[in-house]
Parts: sequence; C-alpha cells; structure tokens
Amino acid sequence: MRLRIVLAGMVSLAIALSTWCFANEAADKVPSEAALLQQKIQELMGKCEELAKEREYKQASRLWDQVGQMQAALPFFETRKQTLARETDAQKAVRSELYQLGGFIVFQMEKEGNTDIYRVDITGTNLTRLTTHPGEDTMARLSHDGKRFIFLSNREVFTPGAEKQKPGGVFIGDVDGKEAPVKVMDGTDWQCAWSPDDQALICARYDKQGNANLAIYVLDSKQTIEITPPNTRNCFRPDWHPSGNWILTTWQRPGANWTVACAAIDTSTYQLTGKWFNAVASDGCNWQWSRDGKKIAWVRDHSGDSYSSINCVDFTPEKKQRARAVNLGFPKGATSWNYCPTFTSDSKYIIYTHGPNYQMAKILNWKETKYHVDQMDLYAVPVEGGQSIRLTWIRGAIRYHDWGKKK
Repeated sequence: MRLRIVLAGMVSLAIALSTWCFANEAADKVPSEAALLQQKIQELMGKCEELAKEREYKQASRLWDQVGQMQAALPFFETRKQTLARETDAQKAVRSELYQLGGFIVFQMEKEGNTDIYRVDITGTNLTRLTTHPGEDTMARLSHDGKRFIFLSNREVFTPGAEKQKPGGVFIGDVDGKEAPVKVMDGTDWQCAWSPDDQALICARYDKQGNANLAIYVLDSKQTIEITPPNTRNCFRPDWHPSGNWILTTWQRPGANWTVACAAIDTSTYQLTGKWFNAVASDGCNWQWSRDGKKIAWVRDHSGDSYSSINCVDFTPEKKQRARAVNLGFPKGATSWNYCPTFTSDSKYIIYTHGPNYQMAKILNWKETKYHVDQMDLYAVPVEGGQSIRLTWIRGAIRYHDWGKKK
C-alpha cells in the first residue's frame, strides 16, 4: 500500500512537472536555474522510486519532502507573462487594487558587489537607481510626504577591499534622484525611521561595546536624545506610530530571543512617558506599524532558519491589547526567505521580499551575500492572509524596502 501511495504521488508530480516544463519551453527564455532545479527534481524522484521499491519508506519520505519543496520554488523562475497567466481571480483582484492605489517602492539591492538604493513603481516598472557609490547605501525609509528617503551609507569612510568597514552615517536623498544625498547623522549602523511629521528620526546606534542603542535625532536642532530600554543588549529597526505617541523596536535582552518592545513618547519633548513593554508574545524581527496604527507586521525564522514567514497582529498600544498573530499564508517547511514587511497606505496589504533560501541557493549554485542570497523579488499579500502576488521580476539581492506615494 505504501509503495502504491508513493508511486502514485510520483506520477502526479511528474505530470505537473512536465506541464510546467512545457510552459517554460514556450517562453522566450528558459532560465538556466529552472532547468537545473528540474534536473535535481528528476534525480530525487528516481531515488524515491528505488527506495520505495526496497521498502525504505522513511528515507523515501524525506526525499519526497525535498522534491515537494523544490517544486514549490519553481514559480520563482517564471517570466512575468507566465505568472500573470496563472493568477487566480483573487490574485487578479489584489493586483488591480494595488495598481489603482499606485505609488512606488524604494529598496536596497546588491549588484556586482555594490549595494545602492533603487526605486520601482508598484506595477513593477520604471526601475531607477537613486544612489551610485562604491560604498554601501542601505536600509532606505521614505518620508511621509513621499519626497525624500533616509538611508545608511559608509561612503565617507569606505575602504575598497577591506573585509570590515567602519559604520557610516544617515543620509537623506531625493526620490527623483535629482539632488545629491545630504548627511545628517554619524555612527548609525541600523535602520532609522521618520517621525510622523518628518521632523525627527529614531535610529539605532552602536556603542563601543558593540551594542545597538536607540536615539532620537531632531533634524532642525540637531539634538540627539538617548532612549534605550534598560537591561537590553541590542535594539534595531525602530518604527514610529502614525499618531506620534508610540515607538517600537526590535530588541534582545541577555539570553533571550529577538522580540519587540513598545513605549509611549511625548512628541513635543521627544521624551519617553512610560516604561517599555513587550508588544507581542512572539520572537522575530523587522517589526513595523501599519499606516493606520492598528496592526504590527514582522518576520519569524523557522526550523533553524530554513524558511521565514511574514506575520501580522492587531495591536492597540494604549490598552496593551493584542489579538492572536496571523501567519500570512507561509506554510511550515517552505524553503524560502520572506523578509522586511511594509504596509501600503490603506493598511490592507503588506509588501515583502521573497526568494529561495540557502538550501535552494546551494542547489542552484547561487552565491551568498550579506543579505542572504543574491536573487529575491518584491511581493504583496493581504493583511488578513491569502494568496500573494508578485510585483517585480528583478531577481536581485533586494532587501529593506519601503512603500510610498508623493503627496
């Protein structure tokens, strides 16, 4: 019986795989990575058949799981035309609504060993490079009026060929790329965020002991205000509530996992008005408020970092009440990276980066980069969960992005 079940599954997979191969053969260009992955799938299927015949069901089952994971990665190698052709009605509705919403996405991308800031329309068109420098330009965040972006750069202290680079500073750039970036702050090595009125920044800065601490930088007065939570080893990727009255940050206490902390703040003085508290009963990183301030999204790594999921939860900071977290459709055992969630202006969708993880990258002979693997793209998923849609077909080392729209 087990043999028949395994073989029946293999026949079904073979039919699905041959259909996928035929679709790719009809495309203008078949990615070499897809052919390599298909070959690996065929090899594993042959081994599964041999093991099943020898009644080595446990080993066959493990290989069968790998076959399923590889098959799940195949759509990443489709062309834009192929992806759109197989979208469901629900996915088409999401795409239509996002295109009507409009706007653009800024992101960092490593290309030929150099990381710069780029922008692309929500439709996946008009890819534009916003910064050009041999140093690393990373972690862009858009101002609320959609006209400027902050980013980190070591351009002033960059040493070509050095294995370890010095921390740089925070710069402000123009989303049209017409003006040269201006430096506003030294010594920051993690992402910053704008205050709702775009008059201040909340940043994480490394101290001499190598710990990342929080500080608020007021743009007009150039005043720096330290607000690091007590008994904390590291803080990074802070964010500001749309009301201006709350801030949150990824934090790590000694001997504990990464999680999220929240605190009340007085925007007239930029001083904390209450104690830090754990906002969500979950580990993870890359926490961010929704644009309406009613939800928090974040990333969780699973199974020894073999895959990561985008999660979302309703959260009311005034009442410190939170609903149960929702995993937005990322199945257990998936072999993909899903990172850096950011909300659209209507707070109905989350935009994130997606791509095969280290296991798939090793099969495909991809190189590892500072930001995981060298091929990812931008996707969107409804905040209530459901089917994601693909927004770009860049297949680059994309990370740390933000959605925006000029006001």
